[in-house]
Amino acid sequence: MMIVSPVLTSRKILTITYQTPYEDLQGTPTTLPVSEPGSPQISYTVDVDDLPALSIPGVGKKYMIFMFAGGQNTDGSLEKTLYFKMLKNGGLVYSGSGNIPSLEYWTLNCCFSEIAVGDLLTIKLWGDTFYWDYEARQIQVTDILLLDGHILSLCDFAAMEIQPVLIQGWPNPLATIVASIVPFNPNVYAVELNSPIDISPWQESGEYGLFQQTSLADAGIIEHDSSIEPSYYAYIAPTQINVRGFRKF
Repeated sequence: MMIVSPVLTSRKILTITYQTPYEDLQGTPTTLPVSEPGSPQISYTVDVDDLPALSIPGVGKKYMIFMFAGGQNTDGSLEKTLYFKMLKNGGLVYSGSGNIPSLEYWTLNCCFSEIAVGDLLTIKLWGDTFYWDYEARQIQVTDILLLDGHILSLCDFAAMEIQPVLIQGWPNPLATIVASIVPFNPNVYAVELNSPIDISPWQESGEYGLFQQTSLADAGIIEHDSSIEPSYYAYIAPTQINVRGFRKF
């Protein structure tokens, strides 16, 4: 009697739980130096306890972190330029600047891509008549590879949520919510909030896995507002993905 192997793998349900963002709103603001400082104002070593929790251990994945800083241009009449540098394990990964109108609040939105436990991430800030009083951070997961490149008979992004949710200061997610994307040649699907997307059949990408956040790059941008701090970018992050694959013979 011939035993026929099943065509499909078992159904896998991956749930992702994101850690509560770290936030610190200083009681007394810190005046920024007018030139680049020798030591960073913000320093964080990636901790395993800060990683998102995945219900299936051992799956392929990458981690990225969003880090935020905020403050104000205290000059009563002049627009001033704020400068920043992002460093990973002592090496420069991105630098930039932004012009902040008189008395407006500023928020630096940073993304460090492909981080690992033990990485030292730092941010330097400087500029004339600026203070700094806020920081926050959250790690997210991307490039998840559940079935090692199988063709998938089922690929259902069943649940999503906005992350991070910041609560200290006077927070406001910017109007542009950057969605997760699913790379599929020649199509790209946006993962929208409250709109589960079933893209069966599917094939995991060796480069991207099941999906990739749109901002997977080392980069930073400064936003400003007359009354809001932090003024930040939030992301639509999958919290449940259901998959089943065709077996490889």
